[in-house]
Amino acid sequence: MAFAFQMQFTNLSARTIFQLGAYDFAQGGHDNGGIQQAPGNTLSPTAGTQYLSVFQKTGSSIAENWMDIQCTWVLTGANPVRFGVKLHFPAQVFSIGTDPYWYVMQDTNAVPGSADPPPDWIHSGKSPADPYAWPSTLPVQIIATPQATGDSLVVGVMITNWEKHNAQGPGAA
Repeated sequence: MAFAFQMQFTNLSARTIFQLGAYDFAQGGHDNGGIQQAPGNTLSPTAGTQYLSVFQKTGSSIAENWMDIQCTWVLTGANPVRFGVKLHFPAQVFSIGTDPYWYVMQDTNAVPGSADPPPDWIHSGKSPADPYAWPSTLPVQIIATPQATGDSLVVGVMITNWEKHNAQGPGAA
């Protein structure tokens, strides 16, 4: 069974630079995959893009185990903020089993180049196909949009400036 398991981070903000917090790949059971593409250390403004994706070895079966990938980014400065995405791909046999799903996180424990402290992951929503918007308290707007099927999960994360008429974020007066 072939699958897509990837996250893409695109920074379209005017001046905001993010430093890589950490990324990780984990699997249970047999060794059947690994990192295909790893993110660089910086997510630059105005169209900077970084990817994290995994591969499955030919002839291997995801039915043997589960896979996770996660990636965090840090907005450094006076008030550092860390945000991230984690994808979980449970074991499936002939497309029977739990579909892949994903988590998000945000905190002020920003340590570029470090996984410590471990992120406090929360589910992205009721359905793995629903988009997720990080809180409007961040200096930039961050929205994740998944493409989910029974055997794949690709999450695109878009970072933009808040619109001028909505500079305080959604719901601002």
